[in-house]
Formats: sequence, structure tokens, C-alpha cells
Amino acid sequence: MKAYLIMMKKKINLYTERTLKMMCQRSGIELVLDPLEADVILVSVDDPDDLPLVKKANILAKRREHPVPLIAGGFEGFGGEYLLAYCDAVNVGEGYEFFAKLGTLKHPEDIYDEPYVLTRDKQIVYPSYRIDTESLPLVRTGKRAWYYLAGRGCRGKCMFCETSYAYPKWHNFPSNLEKAINHVESMHHNLTFITNDSSELKGITSSRIVQSVRVDDFIKEPSRFAGANMLHFGIEGWTEEQRKWYAKPITNEKIYHLVELLQEYKQPAEFFFITGLPGTFDLMMEFAQQMPLRPQPYPRIFIKLTRLDPSPQTPLWSYDLTKLDLLSRKMVKDFMNELSARNKGFRIFPVRGDAKHVFRPILRHCSPDELPMIGKEPEGNTEQASYFDFIYSQGLGHLITYDGRPMASSQIVTPWREMRDRMALSHGMTPINYKSQGAIILRDFPPFSLHSAELLEASGPLDQTSVR
Repeated sequence: MKAYLIMMKKKINLYTERTLKMMCQRSGIELVLDPLEADVILVSVDDPDDLPLVKKANILAKRREHPVPLIAGGFEGFGGEYLLAYCDAVNVGEGYEFFAKLGTLKHPEDIYDEPYVLTRDKQIVYPSYRIDTESLPLVRTGKRAWYYLAGRGCRGKCMFCETSYAYPKWHNFPSNLEKAINHVESMHHNLTFITNDSSELKGITSSRIVQSVRVDDFIKEPSRFAGANMLHFGIEGWTEEQRKWYAKPITNEKIYHLVELLQEYKQPAEFFFITGLPGTFDLMMEFAQQMPLRPQPYPRIFIKLTRLDPSPQTPLWSYDLTKLDLLSRKMVKDFMNELSARNKGFRIFPVRGDAKHVFRPILRHCSPDELPMIGKEPEGNTEQASYFDFIYSQGLGHLITYDGRPMASSQIVTPWREMRDRMALSHGMTPINYKSQGAIILRDFPPFSLHSAELLEASGPLDQTSVR
């Protein structure tokens, strides 16, 4: 089997690229440099921003004497039914089973029969969760930067977190994490663990790790994480009530204490917050005004503002997009001025335009046939109201305000779907209306093909790979 792989050329994607190439190598799939020589074209899609890449891959697959199948894969597969407008199938979940099976086939189209492959005519799709620890590479993504997979999923089940609801909890072997740390530290480089939870890193310490950490974990044992190049904290809500609504109950007292500890340990960090809920700007200003005074500019705390993006597989999937508050550039500037007046260490990352933000959930709401009608991603200066007017003019108002019809990607069955729907109902939202009504019940869910560290007898050798 010969395959042509196309993916977005980003520094962080070097890890994904190296992992995919290793999967192909182990599965006997030859990656070719010319799409005209390929039996199948594969495209990696981790984000809605990668949609232009899928369109490009579609051209490569179809503009030839004998068109070949185009199959997409990546995290966006959990909400990527819209991708079928330009590709033939989508691998949902991990890629280990997909590549192992593809390498045994004479005809790539036969992969469509697998339960983890999404096609237009599938009614039920079960994502693949198998992870082969022996195949996980430690990858160099820059002059001093390395990446390694530490875990998937999270026990937290925050309302907005698609990763937590899409993946069951999995963590890599502690011995593998130690090997990765020792190898990178021996060169005095920086290591980023790819993970959604700091709990699997218990007992693992290093002075040169970039990672996401729970607020409680850092407060409980700051010396375990302090000294890292950068730590990421998901605060998300601006008040205790808002954070409880997100199912992320962090008290204000803990946040202020966190800031003081970061200053004490001279630890740089990034705080992630979600905007868009009604009244967000006023709550942002109150948050800034209550921040403890700190005249020193170091250590820096960077703030990343993310607009609420109702994603597939989360309870917020059917949130009415017209209820999302706008956050203008002036509001962001006012917030930053208020915050920096009290605490000189804070900085803020640039934010997307409002219309760009609503494009993402609209994209994931739509079917393959509706995708061409929603137009291109709006320009940065496009107002949300004008983009909504355009969507309504196309007869696609249901993509903005959920009207009860079966939603895109509702045939993808994840382990936490019933919890997701119960939480949606508790928040006054409509749960996903499955395409296959009555066909999906809990006892019919197949066992996970998931490699758990507790079940494996020993881990394989760490593959240390330098990618330039």
C-alpha cells in the first residue's frame, strides 16, 4: 500500500508527523512523495483551521486519471462530519488500529468497514482508543524543544472540554516519562508533555518541563512543578459561580494563592480563560480589580482568552450561539489596562475576531452538504451580526440556534455521551439527537481496545527521534 500524507506545517505538528510516519513504517505502508503514485491520500486534521488543507488534498485525490480515496484523521474527527464534503472517510480516534489494518488491505476502500471509520452512510461509529506505547516517539520539534505523549483524556469532565468527553482516561508508563525527561535534561533542552491532566505525572519532577497543571496540584506541591520553562493553568471561569457552571470548581481564594505562589517560586505561567457567557466583560473587570497587587514584572503570567466554542461530544454542543456575548478589542484593552495597573506581571495574547469564533461551532454543526453554503472563514474584521445575517440568508439558522434536528457527528459513540447529555439537560440545553434513534444504548458499547499501563507487563524502549 502506497500513501501520500498531507498535513499542516506547524512546529507542534512535527510530533504528529513523526508518529504517523512511524505507524506507517510499522504497518508496511510506504509513504510516497508524489500523490500520483499513491493508492490513498491521507490528511491530518487537528483543528477546524485545517479545512483548507482538506480542500487541497481533495484536489490532489481527484485531479488524476484514476482518482484515489481521500481519508482524513486527527482530533477533529470527533466532530468532523463536515469533512466528508471533501473527503471519502474520516478515521475517528487514535490511528494505531487504522494504520495496522490499512497495511493489510489490497484496496484502501475496504477500511470503510471498520467501526472507527466515519462515512456518509454510517449510522454508528465507535472511535478507536488503542495506543501502542512502543511506537510513541520522543520528538525534537525545535533547536531546544521536545515533545512526548504523557496521557489522553481527563477525569475532570469540564463542560467545555471535548478532549475529556471524547477520550477515556489513559496515561503513559512512568518509566517512559522518566526516560524522556532524562534524555532531554541531559542536553539542557525543554520538554513538553502532551497531556490533558497533571495527575499522571505524579512523582515525576523536572526543572525543564512545559506542561498543563491543575491549580490544586500546584498549590498542594508547588516545588514539584516549579522551575519549569512554562506551566499552563486552565482557570476558564471569571467567578466561582461561572467555574461551577463549567464543572470546574476553583475558588477565588485558590487563584489568588496560586498567583502568590507563582511569584514566590518565580515561575512563569499561562492562564486560560473562556469568554462569551452573558456578562463576561463586567466579570473580567471585577476579576482584574480583585487581583493581588504586584509591582514586579517577573515572573510573567500570560493570559489567553478563548471564546466559548461549543464543541461536539460536550454538554455545550447545543448552546445557542446568539447568547454568546461579544468581546471587542477595546474591551480586551480595558481589561488588560485594569489588570496590569494592579499586577505588572500579566500579559495577554491576541484574540480572534468574533465572527471567526462563531465560524468554528457553525462548521461543526453543519452536515457535508451544508458546508459549501456557510462560505469561507470570515475575515478578522467581520462583525458577528453580519455573519449571522449571511447564515440566516442561506436558510441555515438551525446551525446558530439548535432546533432539535439530528446534529452532525451524532453517530459517533463516545464513552461519556450519557453523562454529557445529562449535564446538557441540567443546564437547560438539548442533548444530541442521535441519527440512529434507539440503536445506541450503554450495554451495546464495545469494550475499549485501549492499552492501559496497569494491564501491560512492561513498556517498550523509548524511541528518541530528532526531527529537523
